[in-house]
Amino acid sequence: MSAHKTAARPTTAATQAGGEQHVPPYSMRLDWDPDDRIFVVTVPELPGCMTHGTTRAEAVAQGEDAIASWLGASEAFGDAIPAPAVVRFAVGLAEGGAA
Repeated sequence: MSAHKTAARPTTAATQAGGEQHVPPYSMRLDWDPDDRIFVVTVPELPGCMTHGTTRAEAVAQGEDAIASWLGASEAFGDAIPAPAVVRFAVGLAEGGAA
């Protein structure tokens, strides 16, 4: 059995009005590569989904394109699509306060 949870087929990236892509909320990790002077993007939930950019903004845009491509290929081949990771953060709690 796979270690990844499988979503009930999340909507793949679709072009919205104005030409913007809607990409499901998958995590993106950005790492600086000092040798190549690029930001390397990996998407932990999608095995093998990687790209890069010369700026953070370009790397994030390339990451969204890579996610869309990965999801489109998985859908075309009928492969399972992992659900995006869910991370919750508590914000604005006073010390000793209840959640």
